[in-house]
Amino acid sequence: MGRRLATSLFVPLTLAALTLLYMAPFLRALADRQALDGHDLLNQQYPLLSFIFDSVRTGRGLPLWNPYQYAGQSTVANPQATLFYPPAWIMLLLGVGPGVGWLALVHLWLGGWGMAVFTRRLGASRAGALAGGIVYEFSALMGAHLDAGHLNYLLCQAWLPWIAAAYLHAVATPRWLRAALLGAAALGLCILAGYPPLLYFALLWLVTLWLYTSLTAGQSRWHLFRPLPVMLVAAAALGAALLLPVGQFILVSSRAQSASITFSNQYALPGAQLITLLIPNLFGWPRLPGDGYWGLPFYEEVTAYVGILPLLAVFLAKRRPAALLMLAFVLLGLLVSVGVDGGLFAFLYSAGLSALFITDLQTAAADERAERLLPAVRWALPMLAALALLASFALSTYFTIHSADKNPPWRVLFSANMTGLASLFSVATWLALQAWRSPLLTRYGQRAALALTIGVALVDVWHVSAPMVNVGALTVPEPWQTLARTAPAAADFRVMTVPGDVVIWQAGASDTHHLNASGYDPLLDDRYKRLLDIGQYNPAAQIARLLGVRYAIGDRPFENAHLAGADHLQLLKQDGAWFIYQVRDPLPRAFVTPRVEVDGNDDFVRLRLATGDDQTLQTAFVAQPVPCAASRADNAISPAQIVRYDPDVVELRTYGANAGVLVLSDAYDPNWTVSVDGAPAELLRVDTALRGVCVGAGAHQVTFTYRPLLFFAGVVISMAGVLVLGVLLLVERRSARVDATSPLLL
Repeated sequence: MGRRLATSLFVPLTLAALTLLYMAPFLRALADRQALDGHDLLNQQYPLLSFIFDSVRTGRGLPLWNPYQYAGQSTVANPQATLFYPPAWIMLLLGVGPGVGWLALVHLWLGGWGMAVFTRRLGASRAGALAGGIVYEFSALMGAHLDAGHLNYLLCQAWLPWIAAAYLHAVATPRWLRAALLGAAALGLCILAGYPPLLYFALLWLVTLWLYTSLTAGQSRWHLFRPLPVMLVAAAALGAALLLPVGQFILVSSRAQSASITFSNQYALPGAQLITLLIPNLFGWPRLPGDGYWGLPFYEEVTAYVGILPLLAVFLAKRRPAALLMLAFVLLGLLVSVGVDGGLFAFLYSAGLSALFITDLQTAAADERAERLLPAVRWALPMLAALALLASFALSTYFTIHSADKNPPWRVLFSANMTGLASLFSVATWLALQAWRSPLLTRYGQRAALALTIGVALVDVWHVSAPMVNVGALTVPEPWQTLARTAPAAADFRVMTVPGDVVIWQAGASDTHHLNASGYDPLLDDRYKRLLDIGQYNPAAQIARLLGVRYAIGDRPFENAHLAGADHLQLLKQDGAWFIYQVRDPLPRAFVTPRVEVDGNDDFVRLRLATGDDQTLQTAFVAQPVPCAASRADNAISPAQIVRYDPDVVELRTYGANAGVLVLSDAYDPNWTVSVDGAPAELLRVDTALRGVCVGAGAHQVTFTYRPLLFFAGVVISMAGVLVLGVLLLVERRSARVDATSPLLL
């Protein structure tokens, strides 16, 4: 038993060692207090995660609302916040930077191990499973998403092979419920990881596996189907804490309003980019000094190099049912990716074909093996190597001719290097396969050929993806440091970033606690986005005045932004490339107005606000009649005092002589509640996207409290799901001895 267990642990331990070596730049950087520096980590997630976990660490509690982006947005409805993903809470202990790095490291390893387990379930040998895990974990697609800082992608991908392996285990063992519950746990973790596009592939893959087993297994369809509802229902219960608030928010988000095939096609794989499956980085890569990436956007979305061997496996793997299953999914994913965003992920299932192909090499007779490899070693690989070498020579010659030009074509030289490397790895793969064709291949010779093949596959993917592990210092973005020194954050004003060449640093407001009227997040309320759009993100526009914008910050002079209203701005400070302006005469952040108009046409209201005068800005527009004071145009607004401004609670005092609507220039969300002098009141959606409430004349205490009921319901459901899942697993638990059919064994 001990020997079998040790043998089974060889693959995960080998993958663990390779993962530590792969992530060495991060591990070395820990001593220097550096962290992974993918652009989405720096520009979006580090500020968000720091805001969340610093709040918990300092005893302020879990913030359900983030007031520092887009005039406020829900934290619990943001899938990228990882609030409910249990491993993410390591950031509370280690800090955000180290925590994110360790999360990425562990989940890369989990993904590779999961692919190895999955391919073993399909009949691959241990060596084949190791190769499959290597291709999956260290592919350029995984490296590109790591380099881009797509943390949620890396978290979710780790569980997809485990979900598939659990289903195959469930249909192959009498104790199917235990396997299905383990699969539900993996699917639930994938949900909580917060990357919906990969969740789509998990569901598609489960359906595909059910169809596959229905055609190949000798069991009744009910036995093959019964794990699916258990996995789906239990996973939905586990993920309810995220699914319910996100589902509610997505209905009013900008992504939902723009969702269409046309929108998705904007991020599909361009056909010309397919050549990079053979010659990686032919069009550069984002961190290439000087030249960067000059292919079609975006690098991380159109890069999926898996090496030469997996491409050959597509054609050379024995046409067993499992290989046909993997081939169908690879081709379907490739076809979908050309037309719709995201399908390229399915190409990673060529890792499964690689595992089965190496298994075929191990088990085939010498004559069969030689015949199977003949097309690859006789013409496919030599032709690829020759063409790549000729292309490299031609590109190098062109560069040499023009190297003395004023602007030498350095991109051509880089492409020449990449085509040369493609030729080199074609030759290396040819040598590895040629070693298998010897009719005198001994047992030890087969081990050498196996080691050579896996080694070539590893180095082939590694030479592309390993350079994508990059680290840097974690600091507050320079413009926000400058603003914090010039105008420290306060609750009575907002900041807006001037549209310019650099916009992705806007999430830094979460670090300095400035209230940013704009921000950087792919998911925001569509009503608020439309309000910003009609104001052109112009800090001198009427919309910005309505939002209480007092300061503007940009990466160039305002005059160069080609926006109107320069006379409304005063330059306060220039610090290097950053310009800070003060906005003249913004409206108060909160005020009571007796002017109330009912207009359910949001587009028309936004237009009036953007083009109207001060009287228009000082009018509260509501979609439905409200029990507030009648419109009296001769009465001016009365500023309200913000006495408490926490993420989830805002307290104000009003002193107006007239009754009317209290307008708070924070983003509207139906999960906010409001009370006036301790009595519940009706929350109003004012000016299409802001919060309001009716108040009477005189002094009043107004409290806005964020209470997302669906979130609380989801937490209860998730906790109940964890409890039920744990009880069922205990009931199903065998003896302490490792189950011989355990899905973890290789």
